Amino acid sequence: MNIENELILASEAYTHDIAQRALISNIPFIGSSIDNVFTGKASSYYKSRIETFIEYAYEEFDSIEENKINKDFLETPEFFDLIISLIENSVKTRHVERVKLFSKLLKSKISKDFSSQFEADDFTYIISELIPRDILIIKEIEKINSDFIYEKQASEKTENIYDLITVKCFQERTNLSNSEIIFSLSKLAKLGLLNEYYAGNVFGMDPGGDYKSTDTFEVLINILNI
Repeated sequence: MNIENELILASEAYTHDIAQRALISNIPFIGSSIDNVFTGKASSYYKSRIETFIEYAYEEFDSIEENKINKDFLETPEFFDLIISLIENSVKTRHVERVKLFSKLLKSKISKDFSSQFEADDFTYIISELIPRDILIIKEIEKINSDFIYEKQASEKTENIYDLITVKCFQERTNLSNSEIIFSLSKLAKLGLLNEYYAGNVFGMDPGGDYKSTDTFEVLINILNI
């Protein structure tokens, strides 16, 4: 049974359960809204979100040549699991930025051009934890790393260039507060995308810690840019 059928059956069962609906409707302030989700909005949300995933997947694969597709992978259980997982995760989120990343993950895993081997499940999990703010931070980190490379190439004293990602790096690049930046950097570190080198607010350092991107971060960037 697919996800949509399960959703429809669950919604129908709830609709006919008068006692359960009465209990939910009696919840102060939000009861009627919850009832509305179960009886009407659930299926419309599912339809809208699945259409968003299909739209982004179409955009990704419309720009790829057929000879770039790893057709052998399409016949594997891993491909089946990946499709189910991406659809389920797309349905669970309201953030279109995250759904777009799911479509890019699908493209990267199927593309012959993507030489690095990785477990799609790992990156499905990582992407499912990201909110738009985190995705913005990730894109800025990519630019910051590029700036560090340029600075080292242009400098005769590379030892004086400390290529550490700090809260200050984002203060002029984004409109985010320090608290938001620190929270996202800590989150990305827990997901294995950054390594924290030392805690901030010690010996005059800025709060939030200093970071460097990991190999996992680079794989994610390759997925985004493929």
